[in-house]
Amino acid sequence: AKIQLHIKDARVEDLVRPLNLGVKVTGNLDKDIVISGKLRNPHVEGKFHFYEGSVNDMFLQKVDGSYNVESVNGKLVFMVKDVHVETPWINMEVSGTVSDLKNVPLFDLQLKTNDVMLDDFTDRMPYPLTGHARFDGRFTGNVNNPVFEGIMTSEAITINGTAVKEAGGKVLFKNNILTLSNFGFKDNDGSFNLNGSLNIGNNALDG
Repeated sequence: AKIQLHIKDARVEDLVRPLNLGVKVTGNLDKDIVISGKLRNPHVEGKFHFYEGSVNDMFLQKVDGSYNVESVNGKLVFMVKDVHVETPWINMEVSGTVSDLKNVPLFDLQLKTNDVMLDDFTDRMPYPLTGHARFDGRFTGNVNNPVFEGIMTSEAITINGTAVKEAGGKVLFKNNILTLSNFGFKDNDGSFNLNGSLNIGNNALDG
């Protein structure tokens, strides 16, 4: 047997509380739900539309996608796919899991961003940064200790007033440290390759 539900204008704060995300989430949510399986082990799937909300006070214009929920050892595992996130400064596609299982990262998500406005990260960097970039990678960990590893590419960016082009390479953010590996770029003087790290907390550079 299946149960189908349609929920409109729900407050997301109440719905995410069982996941223990450790993050402040506000906003409105419309979703379609199909519940099947047994009472002790139900299977839940559907689609959702999140709008006019925020995560840790960061405004989200809208988030749309599909999901399903499973119960594993009495814990909820929330799986999302084909999720599109739209904010004033970044758009991204997301798929993966959010779970409360022991010895498993709270978040394990594949992220693909189409257009990141680097200007919004300037206050966290030692030098002014402008331009647009793309990221393709994996986000794991939790809100207090996030880990991002992937590839960044950009046709043109400006670092401390210096314009560079064809920038790209491996990016790792872990323990509040941003590490660049085989990060190449070009300017009027030629081609360069960068390996180094930046402590976001104190702006200390290494490399």
